[in-house]
Amino acid sequence: MERDGGGLWLCIEHDRMFAARVGVGMGKAELAPAAYSMILDSFPPERRAPAIAVFSVGTILGIGTVLIAGGGVTQWATDVPSIKLPLVRELHGWQLAFIIVALPGALLTPVVLALREPARQGAGRALDGAAIYAVTFLRRHGGSFLLLILVT
Repeated sequence: MERDGGGLWLCIEHDRMFAARVGVGMGKAELAPAAYSMILDSFPPERRAPAIAVFSVGTILGIGTVLIAGGGVTQWATDVPSIKLPLVRELHGWQLAFIIVALPGALLTPVVLALREPARQGAGRALDGAAIYAVTFLRRHGGSFLLLILVT
C-alpha cells in the first residue's frame, strides 16, 4: 500500500489504474534528483553530508511506516462495507483505502507548495559538460537502453 496513490480511488477499469500508476512512477522518478539538487543548493559543502543522510534515512523510515500503516489500512479495507457518497458513486473498501493513504500527501501539499527553490550555487554550470556527454552517450547507445526498457 503506498501513501501517494491519491487518484487511484477513482479507478474502476484496469487502463485507468495503469495510467494512475504510471503517473505515480513518474513523480517518484523525479523526486530524488530534485531533492538532492535542493539539498546541495541549500547547504554549504561541509553540511551537505548530514543533510543528505537525514533525507536518506527519512526515505527508509517512510517505507517502514508505510508498510506498517498499509497493513492496517488493508485489513480495515477488507472488513469495511461499501459506502454510497453523494455526487460520487459507491466506494468499495479498496477505494476507501486509497483515499485514506492519500490524505497525508493532500495535507502536506500546501507545505510543499510553499517551498522555494534555493539559488543555484554553481553546480549547474559544472554539469553542462556532463549533460552533453550523457546526451551523446544515449544517442549512441539508445537502442540498448530501449531493449532494456522493453524487456523489463
